[in-house]
Amino acid sequence: MTADILQWDISDYSIGFILSGIISLAGIFMGYSLVLRITGNQKVAILGVVFLTLHQQFLYYTMYSIPRSVTSIFFIYLLFLCIFYNLRSLILFSIISSATILYHAASAPFIILIFSFIFGLYYIANRDVAFFPLIAFPIVTMSYWLFNSEHIVTVVSSSFLSVFTAGSDSGSSGQLFQEPWVELINYSHLTAYILLVLLSGIIVSKTLSDENNETITNITHSQLLIIASVLLIPVAFPGLSRAFSPGNFNLGRISHYLPIIVSFSAAISANFIIQRINKKTIRSLFLIIFVLVTFFAISNGFVAADNPTIERTSYTYYLNENEIRSYDHYNSYSNKEVGADEISCRYMQDLEGYVGCNQMQLTNNGNVITTQSMNIIRTGEAKKKPLQVRSNQGDSLVYTKFNTQQRDEQNVVYMNGDVEIWSESVYNTNTTLS
Repeated sequence: MTADILQWDISDYSIGFILSGIISLAGIFMGYSLVLRITGNQKVAILGVVFLTLHQQFLYYTMYSIPRSVTSIFFIYLLFLCIFYNLRSLILFSIISSATILYHAASAPFIILIFSFIFGLYYIANRDVAFFPLIAFPIVTMSYWLFNSEHIVTVVSSSFLSVFTAGSDSGSSGQLFQEPWVELINYSHLTAYILLVLLSGIIVSKTLSDENNETITNITHSQLLIIASVLLIPVAFPGLSRAFSPGNFNLGRISHYLPIIVSFSAAISANFIIQRINKKTIRSLFLIIFVLVTFFAISNGFVAADNPTIERTSYTYYLNENEIRSYDHYNSYSNKEVGADEISCRYMQDLEGYVGCNQMQLTNNGNVITTQSMNIIRTGEAKKKPLQVRSNQGDSLVYTKFNTQQRDEQNVVYMNGDVEIWSESVYNTNTTLS
């Protein structure tokens, strides 16, 4: 819209690319300021920024110009303003919290949960911190919902509940156990973060015990954030949050806002190791580990979905050109609602002149049925990996394999190598993956 007003010759994709870069830089600069202000150590601040930029969640969400990306950056600003507060910071907090809710209202409850936990630690330690956010965020959130309409209260409330029960963007616990070696590689770089966070906890524990404090009234901001990061480990890392999530309960959403806290603790530990290791061989080993962490951080199946180090066999994160061309073609030349898998329907919903897409459903006997006379099948993807359809109850999504060989060629009205449009309504799947 801005490009049209200013008559810039720039595509929407280019604008999105630029915005993603701006969002990343804002997070990096604010992350550096937060760590430097807390520790007063420039080396630790630089290390904190390095770990932040390599964190999977930070990389993943700053690649996209979506509201949740902005709110994860706003969280860093809000944390800074809460720890180092004055009258001016409270005014800024009100402005940024309002912007957070306007960008992504569903983020507000998660931010409140995290702040409540951190402020609880501050309260136990009898340390000063701005408790204003616990009052301001709910007030601003409710004011926004009530000002817009009653409908938005229902929508956002149900959305907030669904994100706890819906599948995560970073895989599912079912897939975690179905493909353990693939997921081990995809999550391997996070092992270093977990070890460094645990080491930082050990450092804080030893420091407090050496001081022989019967109380923790002298605990610092740095030590409190490290304690918070250690206690938040089960929900701070995507793989762990999926493994620990009971049933369909998804704790992974909380991890979207925690990279700065995790990176802070990792930086403290890394600086501790660097200062105390003098042997060149050990330093070289530490450098090799860091290089491997960097490599897997930018080449895992989440960040580099189109060209990962090890491809996940359960599903593909993107659509290829043939698939996109097929959807556009059907949407342009047909006025009939079409049946398709979940990913195809989600893409077609955003097309101009959307004709309608009905998700296919898996039956108890292992077949996939549809109520539409025309159906799009991603045959290229189906030959390699299962497709996502509705379960037989219709209340959840499952992955199921398609036997593309068992179909009547007379019912195939379009094909391009990766996509076929069939006029059948029942398909034999043979195997189902939940």
